[in-house]
Formats: sequence, structure tokens, C-alpha cells
Amino acid sequence: MTLELNQVTRQVHEMAESLAARQKRLVARLDELHDLLHRYAEPDDALRAKIRQARALGWIGAEPGHEPLTAAIPAPPLPPQVSIIAADGSQIHPDRHAAALYYVINVGSILYRCGSGAAPEPFHQPILDYQKDEDETGTDDQPFLAADVDARRDLEEVRLLAAQAEAERAATGGDLDVRIVALADGPLMLLRTLYEATRQEQRQQVNHHADQLARLQAVHVPVAGYIDRPGSSLVVRLLRLAQLDKPAEELESQELRAQGRNDPPDRLIFHFLKPGERSALFYNTSRINDDYEAAGQRIAIFYMNVGGGGKGQTGRVEVPHWVAADPAMIGLVQAILYDQSQVTGGYPYVLARAHELAVITAPERAKLEEMVNIALIGQGFDARPSEKAHWKQLSSRKRRFGR
Repeated sequence: MTLELNQVTRQVHEMAESLAARQKRLVARLDELHDLLHRYAEPDDALRAKIRQARALGWIGAEPGHEPLTAAIPAPPLPPQVSIIAADGSQIHPDRHAAALYYVINVGSILYRCGSGAAPEPFHQPILDYQKDEDETGTDDQPFLAADVDARRDLEEVRLLAAQAEAERAATGGDLDVRIVALADGPLMLLRTLYEATRQEQRQQVNHHADQLARLQAVHVPVAGYIDRPGSSLVVRLLRLAQLDKPAEELESQELRAQGRNDPPDRLIFHFLKPGERSALFYNTSRINDDYEAAGQRIAIFYMNVGGGGKGQTGRVEVPHWVAADPAMIGLVQAILYDQSQVTGGYPYVLARAHELAVITAPERAKLEEMVNIALIGQGFDARPSEKAHWKQLSSRKRRFGR
């Protein structure tokens, strides 16, 4: 054992004490934020003017829709039959210490015809990509950035959802009375993977992604991304903005940047939601969402108690505006998320299955590396890893076999 646990015992106890103290401070902030949520439950023109001015200064927060901020909307009954398509993805990032520079994306999906009695249908879509010529973006040592790989993984997930939704709708003969829903694990908006991209790259990636959402819209299949234990504070930032005692024209970027740095995540202020209920609709004010809006696919968010143990679990749900604007579509998404989460005790079952299908295990990764090395040797290449990788492998074998 190289990690001497006895040497971190004191630090573990200090961490526990610090977290306990932080929790007490958090409770006080939650009471304050809950009061603010009720005070500004009906956003007026003055608050919306503040939001417009803050956005012009680069503020990122939640823009309310047309429902009260304190809304708690119950899930409608689940239809007797509905087809659910769920997808998730995983990846192997490029390793510059490996014998070849490549990456792998594995997207897994499951088609579950709820109420039909048919067994769920699994599907896998592995993709291996590599530097094909000298004109590729990047350098010889790192032609692909990790963020680029992650963005493509998210794109391939929604592309697979769109293709399967089209096939399922075609199988019904185009009957729009047959309900179909598509679910993605994680955010629907390509936000986390595009921060380091240029504005041109951001718009290009968003347009590719929006094209897939448009395919789902064309076949009348509502799509949603579900985020378990979300950490964002977009609604909290909205409440802090509303609390600022000055008119919109007097807002300054510095005070906006300093807002609520120690505030809790949004999910905690929606503790009043009962199992099955969702919050009001909001819109992320990020400029990336502006790109989605320009492509006709602005992304809306809401929080939802999907149930589970105790008082339930509160997750964030992201949907395109055309889903948010249709009460039947958003209600169907809500009903399915709630129903599927009862199977696993707080997380949608179909997404859990999709993750199982997508995950790349350590033995699979090792086998793939072996396949790559054999193929390289067959073409006359030197398939040795870097010296650093060689010594890491050697030390790992020594620990494993006790040498």
C-alpha cells in the first residue's frame, strides 16, 4: 500500500468538522433564499429589465419563464403505453503516452416500449477516431483536446436518439398519437464542453447539436436531458440579482461577478417540491444558449423531485423550448422521469441501463489497446508506449504480483 491512511486520519476529521460547520451556514442561507423566492415569485418588469441589463454585462443566471417562481406542478398520469429511448455515452480520451493517438466514444441506448410487455432493446455504437492527415486541428502530440472529445460524445448521444426516434415513429406509420420520448443522461445543452472553444467553434458545435434536436422536433418526439444532483446556482443568482437595491441602468459587472459565491445549489431551494412535482421553467442566460435560440432550439430548464428514499431526489431537467411550450410534451417527460425513478429508488431506470451499455470497462480498454498495438506491429510500426507509460505499467505489475 502506497497511501498511508494513518497519516490522513487527522485531515479526514478536520474535513468532517469543516463540512458540518458549512452545513449550518448553508441552512441559514437557504432560509433567506426561500424568503426571496416567495418575495419575487411573480417577476415584474423591473426585474426583467435588470436581467436584460445584467445579460449585457455578461451575467449568467436563470431567466424566468411565465410561471410563478414558487410553482409546484404535479406530474400527470403515465399513459398506458409509451416508447422510451434513453442514451448515454462514455469515452477514452487520447493518450499521448500510448503507441498511437486516437480516441474512442461508446454510446449505449435502450428502447423500452412501456406497457407493451416487450423486452427492452439495447444498442451499442462505438466510434474510434484518429489523426488522419497533417491538416487536422491540434499538434502531432495532441491532435484532439479532451473537451472536443466530450463535445462529440454529447453530439453522438443526441444523434443516436434522433435516429432511433425517427425509426420508432416510422414503425408506427407516422401515427402521432403513439407517444415516444427521448432521454439523455446529463445536460442537453453543450455548455460544459464548449467553454474553452472559440465563438466560431461554439456556434458550429451548437448548430450541429441543434440539427439533431430539430430531427426530434420533426417527428414530434420530446427530448430531455436529466442531471442527477445538479450543482449549478442559476436560480440563486437570479434571486441575488432581484435583491440588488438599484435600478437596471446602475448595475455594474463587478458586483454581478461577486454574487453569491458561497450560495447553495439551486436544487436545495426547491426542497418544497413533493415527489413527482416540477418547478417553474427557466432559461439559462449563457451566450451558448443564445446560439441555441438562433438555431431555433433554445434550452429551458426546470427542477423536479423524481422521488426515491425519504423526501425524494431533486434533479435538473433540460428541454428545448418547443417541449417547454407544449403542456402535453413537458407533462409526458415529467411523468416518465417520475415513473422510471420509482424502479431504481431515485434515478430513471432507462438512463441507468443506458449507462451500463455505454460504460467502457478497464478490461475492455486494455483489450482495445492490445488490438491497436497488434495492428500497428502488423503494419511495421514501433508499438511501444512512452518511457513514462512503460514504467507506470511496470510498477503496476510489481504491486499486483508482489515483486
